[in-house]
Amino acid sequence: MNWYYIDKNIKTDDSRMGPYTIDEMRELFFEKTIDEKTLIWHSGLKNWIFWENSDAYISKEKEQELLQQTVAQILHEKQLKATKRAGFGIRALAFIIDFILLSLIGVLLSYLMHYFQIINLESMQAIINKYNQNLLSPDLSKELLNSDGFFYLMVASYFLQALYSIFFLTRYGGTIGKLLLKLKVVNADTSKLTFSNAFTRFIFSVVTQFTIPLYGLGYLLVLIDPKKRALHDFLAKTQVIYTHKQSKEL
Repeated sequence: MNWYYIDKNIKTDDSRMGPYTIDEMRELFFEKTIDEKTLIWHSGLKNWIFWENSDAYISKEKEQELLQQTVAQILHEKQLKATKRAGFGIRALAFIIDFILLSLIGVLLSYLMHYFQIINLESMQAIINKYNQNLLSPDLSKELLNSDGFFYLMVASYFLQALYSIFFLTRYGGTIGKLLLKLKVVNADTSKLTFSNAFTRFIFSVVTQFTIPLYGLGYLLVLIDPKKRALHDFLAKTQVIYTHKQSKEL
C-alpha cells in the first residue's frame, strides 16, 4: 500500500509527497519530517486525514511501551528456556516427605477424633487386623467402610490434605517436601500460584491419586512428558521446577 503526505512547507499545488511504505512513513515521523497534524492519505482512505488519526500512527510513548513489552517478552522466554523442571525421582522423594508429615498429623487427628467419640479406633483396628489375615475378603472391606466414623475419618483426612497443599502452595510455592528439596510449583508461564490455582491443582491431584490402582499412570506421565508434568499438572496448567540450578537430578 502506497502512502502520501502533504508537505506544509511547500506552498504550491505540488505539495503531495510520496509514495512511501508504512515503515517509511513511521521513520519520517520519528525524524520529525512529518508530525501528528500532517495530512496523509493512502488508497484505502476516502479523504485525507491527520497522521495521528491513522491506524499506522505510533506515538513515541507507545513505541517506548511496545519496546519495553518486547524486551520483557524476550527476557521471559529466555527465563522459560533456562527453567529446570523437576523429574520423577526428586518429585517422588518430595511426595514421600509430605506423606510422612501428613501421616504423623493424621495419626494425631485420628486420636483426637477417637477421644471426642467421633470415630472408634478400636473397632477399626480390629477390622484391619482381620483384613490383614485375609486380604481377599470383600466382606471385611465393606465392614471397614461401614464402620463407625470411617466416613468422618476420610473427610477429615482429605480436608487435612487440602489445607496442607493449598496453604503451602499459595503462601510458599511448594509443600514442605518440595521446599526442603529446593522445588516449587508454578503456573505454565512460571508465574506464582494464586489461591484458585492451588485449589484447582489440589482437586486434580485427587484425580491423579485415583490412577494409583492403574500402576500410578497419572504420576508416571512425568517420565515421558518433555516438561515433566504429572496428570494434575496437565489439567491445572502447572509445573514443578527447581528454585536453583542443579548439577545432577535424581
